[in-house]
Amino acid sequence: MNKLNLFLVTLVTLLLIPGCESVEPGNVGVVTSWNALTGEVYQAGTYGVGPGTDIHSMSTRLQNVAEDNIRCRSSDNVEVLVDVTVGVTLNPRSAVKVYSRLGEDYHTLLVIPAIRSSVRDIVGHSAALTVAQARAGLEGQILTSVQAAVQRTLRKRGLDTNAVQIDNVQLRQADLPPSLRNSIESVQIQRNAGLERAQALDTARQEAARAQAEAEGRNAVALINARNEAEIRRINGESQAAFNRTMSASLTPGLIELRRIQAQLEGQQAIARNTNAQLVVIPSSGESRSSAPIVLTTPAPTR
Repeated sequence: MNKLNLFLVTLVTLLLIPGCESVEPGNVGVVTSWNALTGEVYQAGTYGVGPGTDIHSMSTRLQNVAEDNIRCRSSDNVEVLVDVTVGVTLNPRSAVKVYSRLGEDYHTLLVIPAIRSSVRDIVGHSAALTVAQARAGLEGQILTSVQAAVQRTLRKRGLDTNAVQIDNVQLRQADLPPSLRNSIESVQIQRNAGLERAQALDTARQEAARAQAEAEGRNAVALINARNEAEIRRINGESQAAFNRTMSASLTPGLIELRRIQAQLEGQQAIARNTNAQLVVIPSSGESRSSAPIVLTTPAPTR
């Protein structure tokens, strides 16, 4: 009996001693007591729990839910296998209700069915070539569709529509039949070649435009230089003409008579200095104020 009593005491003691459970950062802990929700939510940390008490950790971080090999049929009746990843976030304030009505693995009941139905619907309204080449546009359509499907399910379960949020969609892979895939690759090669030719043509046009601009620039500079030269010649001509007019206006009859007298005196002085010179007398015109003849000296003829 003593051993039985000791065993019972030890068992009761172990049941009464609280255990410890931890909630990791980025999670919340939904508390149950004997499998019944208490309504409590623990934040990250370590907690002592009594007998029958459990803490169920639920991530509030962005989680990637992947669904692969979704078999779809495009609008042109081509079978396509699609791989999709969806970003999901749990609202911490709704953790207890989500756990209560969808369970800890709420992705299976809520998100994956929405992914599958949305992908099949969007691909079913798109051509196979569009699915293979225009993924960005399809991702936006799938995201909108998944969000709407998740919100409908949340409302049916009596939950807030923001209890679980769908943040993004990535269309990772879209496998087409080999024959169609080869055709698409051939079209892509031809398209790339066309783009290269267009780029080369555009580069040639740019080079031609640059050369034309340079030629026009040189012609413009030459024209400006020619105009400048013409302007310089015009200014020089006008200056010379103005000088000539000034000189003509300054050559009065009195000044001319003075220059004639000076020349005559210089001639007489030359005769006085040069015994071999001979005298030449040119009668003056009757228009001069003085009737004195013009005297020039010339070398004496050689005998």
